[in-house]
Parts: sequence; structure tokens; C-alpha cells
Amino acid sequence: MTSEENTIDLGKLADEEIEKIGVGFPDYGLTENPFPTSAIAMKTRLFNFNNKFRYETFEDIARKIVHTARTGRYRGMVILGDFGLGKTYTLYYFSDLINKQLGKRQEVKSMAIYLSSCGVSLNDFLSNFIQEITIETIIQTIYQGKQDVINSEVIKFSEDVIKRVEAQLAMPYRGYADKETLAKLKQKCEEIKKGECDLEVLRLAIDDAITLYSHYSNSASSDFIRQIFAVLKNEQVFALEDYSYCFSILLFSRNIEKRKIATKFILGDKLSASENKILNLTLTELSPTDISKRVFPDILKILHTYGEQFNMVFVFVDEFEKIVLGLKGAKRFDFLEDLRSLIDYNLSQFSLVLGCSTEAYETIRGTSPAFSDRNRDVIDLPRIKSINDVKNLVQVYLSDRRTPNFNGLPCHPFSDSALMTIAENENGSPRYILEACHKILNYGLQMDAKVIDDKVLKTWYGK
Repeated sequence: MTSEENTIDLGKLADEEIEKIGVGFPDYGLTENPFPTSAIAMKTRLFNFNNKFRYETFEDIARKIVHTARTGRYRGMVILGDFGLGKTYTLYYFSDLINKQLGKRQEVKSMAIYLSSCGVSLNDFLSNFIQEITIETIIQTIYQGKQDVINSEVIKFSEDVIKRVEAQLAMPYRGYADKETLAKLKQKCEEIKKGECDLEVLRLAIDDAITLYSHYSNSASSDFIRQIFAVLKNEQVFALEDYSYCFSILLFSRNIEKRKIATKFILGDKLSASENKILNLTLTELSPTDISKRVFPDILKILHTYGEQFNMVFVFVDEFEKIVLGLKGAKRFDFLEDLRSLIDYNLSQFSLVLGCSTEAYETIRGTSPAFSDRNRDVIDLPRIKSINDVKNLVQVYLSDRRTPNFNGLPCHPFSDSALMTIAENENGSPRYILEACHKILNYGLQMDAKVIDDKVLKTWYGK
């Protein structure tokens, strides 16, 4: 065999596959294989899925969500199921549904945050939560709630700088003559006074003011940050002073190093001694008590009181079973107890929805009965067992790739008995059923089968 015969030609293989699709799938009334090769849930594929086979379960979850959103009181839910039963999809679906349908309704106004993991500590949970919301969103929300007092501080600082610079300019041979920056600062002050600005305009104004002021003082930036810190402290935005100071830095400081360290502290990470020396905080790390009693309640208060004013913040936590896999003995108990404390200190405007495997949640129940007692609404995702359920699952995929003139049965080329055989062999798992349908449809083409029936399935499964 020559080396040329050993060469793999991807282009040729692609042409063969495209030709096979073009010739074969139209015989099934399809433009291409409609089923996913991997049916792991993705946000981009949320509404290509049909929930009819789980309508009662989803309606139950929906009613609980609406009630929780209306009352604004904590209600913990646990979505249970083995791998492949759709826990991730369910969490994606309802978090997306809440943001789209309840995000603007005043009586039940809600925000939903999806976390792919809880982490292994309360600091991890806080970090994942804030990063999903984004620190800048929290900052903008604080500004919306405290716009008048923050604007006032910016104007006061800027006008003080303007007076100092003009006084210096009036003195022969001593003035710093950056008149262009001075003119821009005056213009921005007028915009701020008229309310014709956003936070970015304020930040630019402070940049100009500090540029001018720095020629007369080495502490220009830190002086203003301290003023903003005093505002957040006096307005009781945060109970923890170190947290207020770090947000003051992120509000207006352009110092990259300070911003990086402040962000690290806000997310609950531990600061090194050298890092803390730069900010001079009282703490180097948030404790679980700091998070549950001070930091998390204040963030919820900001989201509830300022800006959009959400009545409820739902936190959807996927793969909660990682607590069992990643933590053993006392560490697992301590984390669950920390989460229980977080719940107990935040019984308003907050609710957890957990996705967890059945086996792992039994371990969690045994580890911390107090935690499971706070999350009493346990919803088991059912397996697919009836022919109607299988049809409801696969029809939406088939209909999405039908040829224009197709007028056959909705599940063609699959027979009813074939669909039931697939469901039984894939243990009623929606994910595995869809993936099997993808493979079996290709297999049917290779066998030149006119329909996917028991004969095809017997060969495929070897039974």
C-alpha cells in the first residue's frame, strides 16, 4: 500500500457525508439529523425542548416560584434526579423564564442567578454569586440608589479643585496652566448639576479633578476615595466598613493594583499581607459570619431597595452533589451549616433552588438535617415511561427539521414500539434518549431501513 493510499482526505469524507445526508434524510422526511450528538443542556438550546412530557412537574415548580416571588419570603427547593434526567435543563429553563417574565412585573419582580457550582465554602458561594451578577452591576445599582449624595460629593470635590486651580492661575509665574482640562471639568460639573449624566461622566470628572489637583497634592485620589467611603458608611450601604471602602475604590479609583485587590476582597478571597498593606483594611478575609450576617444581606438590600428593586432574588445552584464529592466529614457539615446560617439571616428577598442527584442528597440530609429542613420542597424529575412522553420529547426535534412537503406521522421514521424500546433501554433518561435517537437514525440510513422499527432496534441493541 502506497503512502498516498494511507493519506486521510477530510474533504472527501466531508463530501461523502454531505451527499449521504442529502440523499438519505429526505427519505425520512428530514433535511438532516435533528437530534443532538450530545444532549447536555445549553442555554442556547433552551427553547428547542418540549416540556409536555413533564408539564405537571414544571407547572408545580412554576407555581412555587410565583408564590415565592410574590411573598418575598425564603422558600428552598431541590430538583432531584439522576444524571441525564434534566436537572441542569430545568434550572436553566426556570432561571431564564424568571428573568424574562418576572423581571419587570412589579408585584412579583424577580432576578434569577444561575450558578454552575456552589463551591466548597461560603466564600466560594459569595464569589460565584457576585461574579454572576457582576460587581459593576452592583456598583451601578448603588449609584442609582445614592445618586444625589454621590453627585454632591463629586461636585463638592471638583469645585474645590477648580477654586484651587483658578487661585493658582491668578498668581504670576506660579499657576499650573492646564486650562483645557479645567474647562472640561467645569462643563462636566454643570452636566452633573443638571442631572444630565451617568456614573461614567462622574468618573471622567473625577479623573480631570485629580489630574489638576495632583499638581498641588500627592493624596488627591485617596482624599476623594475617603470622601466616597464616608458617604457609603453614613448612608449605611454596607455594614462592614472594609467592604464599603473596597467599593469606594471600585467606584472611582483608576489605580489598577488597588482595584484588583479590592475586587479580590469583595469576592471573599484572602488578601496577602503585602496586598492588605496597600489598602490597609481591618480584615484580610471575610469570615462565614461576615458573609451571612453582613455582606450578603447588604447585597440583597441593594438589589431590593435601589435600582430595579427586586422583590426576590432566586439563586439556582447546579451540581449540588459536588459538596458530597468534594467535602468529607466535618468540612461537609461545616459548609452545610454555613449555608443554613446564610438562609437563616436572609429569609427575605432570597431563595435557593438546588439541582442535586438523588443519592447525594440523601447523604446531605444525613449530614445536616437542619439544612435540609430549610429546603423542604423536593421535586423528583420523573423518568420517561409512556409512549406519549417519548413522543412529546422527540416530536419537537423532528418537526424542526422536516422537509417542506412532509405530511407523514409526527414521529416518522420511528415506530411507536421502537420509541418505547429506546426509552426502556436508555432508562427513561431524556438526555440519553435524544442521543440514542441521533445514533439510531444514522444507523437506519446505513441499513437502508425505510422505518426505524423493532427490527432495526433489535440489531442496534443486540437483543
